[in-house]
Amino acid sequence: MNEREQLAAIQAETQASLEESRLGLAWLEILRTPFEQKYLKDTVANQNVVFSWLHPGESLTPKLLAQIFKERPQAKTELTWSPPELTPQEKKQQRDTRRAVFEQACRHFKISTCEANWSLLEQFCDSEYLAGQAIQNGATRNLVRANQAELDQWEQEAQQQRVAQLKAMDTKDLRNAVSEDFQSRRQAAQAAEANRVFAEKEKTDQHMGYPELPEFFRGFRLNREFFIKHCDRATMKFLNQKFGPANVEARIRGLR
Repeated sequence: MNEREQLAAIQAETQASLEESRLGLAWLEILRTPFEQKYLKDTVANQNVVFSWLHPGESLTPKLLAQIFKERPQAKTELTWSPPELTPQEKKQQRDTRRAVFEQACRHFKISTCEANWSLLEQFCDSEYLAGQAIQNGATRNLVRANQAELDQWEQEAQQQRVAQLKAMDTKDLRNAVSEDFQSRRQAAQAAEANRVFAEKEKTDQHMGYPELPEFFRGFRLNREFFIKHCDRATMKFLNQKFGPANVEARIRGLR
């Protein structure tokens, strides 16, 4: 390559660099400009689409892009946009709402309201459903369980709230509420006793070394429906003896 060719190559490289800088600055100005209170996302796909709209000799400016959107409103749907920036008041309201959902989820799932849990769960606390799904499905790991002091406090607050509700009721509603409370406590006691008995069966099954229940039995899927519709007394006795009472009960309960 002679001196003239080298100079031409340098000039071409310099020109390309200047053009790249010019386009970069133009794109940066676009990103900083709101269009109907929304900002374009800084993605290669957005950049390629926008520059493809330019005619030869046109330079990208916010004014030109706004004119394109005015002439072709559907063009905006070809791009991805960042969500509008929240005002300080909206940010505070969002955080307060998330915090309330977080604390309710902590009470329900018996996890601590500590800052470590808050930092893991905050992004999921836009609704109780999302928070619950995040906790149950393992979207967040290493959550800290509630300590005894928190559990005692929640129990005390729940009792105080219940007493306040009862005081506000008339005689008929109060009578119904007391009856419902009695039924709930009885059902809770029955469930606790059933769980205790099941735990004892589990220990016995583990000691006896029973095999796991198969997925199918006599052409039927071995699930809760099977035990309701197709399992007679003799079949139940056979399954309990072969696979263990705890394994059978766990399948009926849908635990495994």
